[in-house]
Amino acid sequence: MRWIALPFLLFLGCATSAAEGCPAPGSVVEFFGTIGNGLGIGMNLTFEKDRVSGSYAYVKHRKEISLSGKCVDGSLALEESDASGKPTGSFLGNWTKPQIVEGTWSTADGKKILPFHLQRLLPGDRVSGRYMTGNYLDQKTGTGAELDILLLDDGQLRIQGDAIWIAAAKSSIHTGDVDGTAKLDGDKAIYVESADSPDSCRFTIRFTNRAITVTDDNGMCGGMNVTFEGTYVRVGPPTFHGPPN
Repeated sequence: MRWIALPFLLFLGCATSAAEGCPAPGSVVEFFGTIGNGLGIGMNLTFEKDRVSGSYAYVKHRKEISLSGKCVDGSLALEESDASGKPTGSFLGNWTKPQIVEGTWSTADGKKILPFHLQRLLPGDRVSGRYMTGNYLDQKTGTGAELDILLLDDGQLRIQGDAIWIAAAKSSIHTGDVDGTAKLDGDKAIYVESADSPDSCRFTIRFTNRAITVTDDNGMCGGMNVTFEGTYVRVGPPTFHGPPN
């Protein structure tokens, strides 16, 4: 049986009006979610009374799309627009739970209508998530890496992930994996598999908006040519494949 640690702490949400269901004025809320059949998106919204503004991006394309609209009595209505201000689509949804918004997304002409699901992140937590390198996201090659990261109550990070390197014509496949903790220091964390071994896996993680950059991989985190180095984008909440090592 596969054990999965659900990161419920991430989704307790920010200050919310019990009467209306919308976040309190002044709240800045980050969401993960999907449109249609699992098309991943990330969304940032600022709530000011009944007005809402922000942007969202498809995980695969990572291009920000402007949003504006209203949130009244637990109902969220957003219009998206392109760089010229031309409407390109809209979101209509409701808070079905304190941390979840569900509804429909449609094109500006209304010819395409898809369901959407959003789940919001704990305010102040800008590091937890599931991260993938561009190669994994584009699915053009199996070479790349993914990391699940969760901010713990004591300021430590739970880190788990896999990396793979595939030779030309798939003549050789090498893999690596990590599972442990690291201390968050500002926007940086240094992962060390074992402090007692100078040859153990080690790399540095730097956090930016919805992304991380991994550097200083010492080449000890897997087989030949395997590395966790690269730029990753956040694609959702972390999902772990077992208890910590």
